[in-house]
Amino acid sequence: MIGLAFAFKHEVIAEGEETLAHGTALLHLGYALAQGCGISRPMPADRLPAWAANWRREIWWTRS
Repeated sequence: MIGLAFAFKHEVIAEGEETLAHGTALLHLGYALAQGCGISRPMPADRLPAWAANWRREIWWTRS
């Protein structure tokens, strides 16, 4: 599926990312976007702006 999405120039979002190890594995598979409890637990919409302003990417997720 990732290969097809890339071939057609579509973005791919991995769903269900639960842990740092899971997120790192997804990066190695070619995913640049993900969502899941490993990034943040569900929250009310009014808390999102503060969360986004303070969120920091894990150093292991930074591509070299």
